[in-house]
Amino acid sequence: MYEFPSFMPYPLQSGYSREEGAGFIASEPAGGTYYAQIITDDEPTYFTLSYACSASMASGFRAWLRTDNKAVLRGAQFTIPLLIESEIVTQTASFTPDGVPQLSGFDGVNYTYSMRIVVPRMVEPMAGSEGLVFGVAELGGSEQLDIVVNTELPGAE
Repeated sequence: MYEFPSFMPYPLQSGYSREEGAGFIASEPAGGTYYAQIITDDEPTYFTLSYACSASMASGFRAWLRTDNKAVLRGAQFTIPLLIESEIVTQTASFTPDGVPQLSGFDGVNYTYSMRIVVPRMVEPMAGSEGLVFGVAELGGSEQLDIVVNTELPGAE
């Protein structure tokens, strides 16, 4: 698996967005009740990111994309540190077909690259989750605890 370049700064706060994907489609019949149909159990999360970097960082980033890891432009997965609420968590992601990195600005000093990535299964931050695990154990027993630890907190292993 590829790694996003560690020399790149964190994404800019302006323009940073996260969208949760829906795993269902909704029907809108001409008459009758609206209903939803589950089409997948996957819950992809989409991020729109922008990075401002110096000329040397921009050159290194282009080299990472075009020379060393050209497969990432064709959908290969890579790891990338992302801000999830108030914690940086490393996620496995890939660029969306319409979100490959593009030079979107230059202010005379810094180059700005914009991109859109998809994270197939987001790893949630662990800080503050300890109470949830203990509370579930008390309420639902070990079966419920297994479900929480194995599906909701995959980084807890």
